[in-house]
Amino acid sequence: MEERKTIQAYVSAQTKETVDRIRDQLGMTQVEVFSRIINWFSSQDETIQRSILGILPEELLPDIAAAWMRRHLQKQKKRG
Repeated sequence: MEERKTIQAYVSAQTKETVDRIRDQLGMTQVEVFSRIINWFSSQDETIQRSILGILPEELLPDIAAAWMRRHLQKQKKRG
């Protein structure tokens, strides 16, 4: 089994309530929800990560979103 590491996160009360609602709906633990989110985020390319973190200028986001959609559709076409 792959070694696991722990990350501690501080969130607002509203965020915690939202995560609790989501995990209850999905029948998951808080750790499972956060693990999946972090694993997904870490597998994204740098542009997506930066846009999610709000590092990129807002005026670039529409162009980035369009480029991401084109790339995503190309991958879908290749899969069949």
